[in-house]
Amino acid sequence: MPSKSPREIGILETYNIHIPLIYSFSKICKTKNTNVTIFTTKESFSRLETYLIDKEKCDIILKKDNESPYSFLKRVENICNQKIDLLFINTIKENSIDLAFYLNFRPKCKMILTVHHANAWLKPRLIFNIKHIIRTIDTNLSSALTSKFILPKFDAINVIYHPIKDYILTSTDYAKEIFTLPTSIFEDTRMLTKIKRMTTY
Repeated sequence: MPSKSPREIGILETYNIHIPLIYSFSKICKTKNTNVTIFTTKESFSRLETYLIDKEKCDIILKKDNESPYSFLKRVENICNQKIDLLFINTIKENSIDLAFYLNFRPKCKMILTVHHANAWLKPRLIFNIKHIIRTIDTNLSSALTSKFILPKFDAINVIYHPIKDYILTSTDYAKEIFTLPTSIFEDTRMLTKIKRMTTY
């Protein structure tokens, strides 16, 4: 017997990198059978408002001014444990300090991670650059953290276009589901207005 309550979907973006992605995912996920909660920062949300015209259709959870990244993630985790069925994570920062915050991030809901760097996360290899030794160490450590400890927590991944999915399937040993959700959505507001007018006659 299917549940009558709507599915609860969360979208987490803690960096001001892929703001339009939040909008696209929220539009894709919001249906009459779902509720969408966006977890993000005040700065990201101020930029998101340009895209998110019908923001009243989403619940918005913002990082507080005095809240550390770790504390915000723990608050997100607690909210997910109470109400979220599926959580999309759009971006995880690629330096080892920021990635460390995700080591103890274990919400009970299903999770999907958007992968922006398939080689670094799914097929990591050691790199060496004597001119940028600190950056080199951090890059290698970040790749190891993601591939060995963070990525296995996720139930599936999302990639930004199909050739990346094909590459992962043929060149890596990743065995979980791979989605290719669109990164942008075209909406002709004039056409939508015409359709609404036609349906009222």
